[in-house]
Amino acid sequence: MKILIEIAQQTNVHFFKNIIKILADKGHEVCVLARDRESTLDLLREYSIPYQSISRAANKRFGLLYELIVRTLRICAIIRRFQPDLIFGRSYSSILAARLMRRPILIDDDDGRAVGWLNYRIKCLADIICTPDVLRKQYGHKQKLYSGYKELAYLHPNNFKPDGNIWQDLGLEEGERYFILRFTSLQAFHDVHRKGMSRKFKSRLIDLLSEKGRVFISSEGEFPEEWKKYQLPLTPGRIHSALYYADIYAGDSGTMASEAAVLGTPSIFMLTLEGSLFGIKELEEKYGLLFGFQHDQEDECLKEINSLMNMENLKETWAAKRAKMIEEKIDVAEYYVRIIEAMG
Repeated sequence: MKILIEIAQQTNVHFFKNIIKILADKGHEVCVLARDRESTLDLLREYSIPYQSISRAANKRFGLLYELIVRTLRICAIIRRFQPDLIFGRSYSSILAARLMRRPILIDDDDGRAVGWLNYRIKCLADIICTPDVLRKQYGHKQKLYSGYKELAYLHPNNFKPDGNIWQDLGLEEGERYFILRFTSLQAFHDVHRKGMSRKFKSRLIDLLSEKGRVFISSEGEFPEEWKKYQLPLTPGRIHSALYYADIYAGDSGTMASEAAVLGTPSIFMLTLEGSLFGIKELEEKYGLLFGFQHDQEDECLKEINSLMNMENLKETWAAKRAKMIEEKIDVAEYYVRIIEAMG
C-alpha cells in the first residue's frame, strides 16, 4: 500500500513514529508531510523519519486560517503526484485535501464535540474515525472505538522503555527529586477560546515546587529570562523518559498531562475548556492518575500539588495505578496498522 501521513505538530510525531516504522517494515510505502511548528521537524530528524515540509505554523487566528488553506492545497498537489491508497492524519488539512482529491481518509480523534462545532463537522468528513472508547458514539457508522488513548501508540510498554541515563542528562543524581512543567502558547486553531495558566500562577507554581526539588520547564513561544535557569535541557525525543522518572508533572498541555499520567507520573492539568476532554476525564476519574483544574482554581491546584509532594511512596502508588490502566488498554500503534491494512 501507499500511505500518506500528515504531521501537523510535535505530538503527532510521537503518535505516528511506531506506526510508520511498522508499516515500512511490512513493505508499505509511506510518504510523510510535516508542518514546521515548534520542534516538529527537529523531532522527525531525531527519529530519522524522512519527510517533506509543507508549511510554517502561523500564530494569529487569520494567519492560521490562511496557513490551513495553503497546507491543504499543497497536500492536494502531493496526492496528485504520490497517488496514495490511503491518507492518515489528525488535522483538518488532511481531511479537506482527501475530500477534494476523493481519496480515502482515516483519522484518529480523541476530542469529538468537546472542542467545538467546527472541529466536529470537519472530522465528520473522514471515511473512518477511530476514537478511544471513552468518546462513545459521536460519529455514527464511521466511528471505530478502541480501548486506549492516542498516547498509547508510543507510550505503551510494548513501544516505550525509559532511559535511565536521563538523570545524568538533567544534571541530577539518580533518585533526586524533580518536577516537569509544560506551558503552551495556546495558539493552535482550536485554542482560540481556551485559557491556561496565568503568568502569576506559573511563578507561584515554580516557587512551590522549587522548595522540594529541581524544576524543569518546557515551554512554547518566548521563554522569559527569569525562567531560563529552569529550561529543560533535552531534545524533544527525550522528554518521555524525563516524564517517566519525574515526581510530578503540571501544566496547561493536555497531551503532556495525558502522557505523564499513562507513564505513571502524578499529573496536574489546568485549562479552561467548554466540555470535557474524555481521555483526561477517564484518567482522572477511573484511574486516579491525573487531576484537572479550571484556570480559576489556582489555590485548589496548589493545595493538591502540595499534598502530592508530601505523600509517602508517591511513585509506587502511581505505578500500581498505571499497571491497572495498562492491563485494560491496548497497544494503539499495533491497532492502527491492522486498521490501515484492512482498508487497503
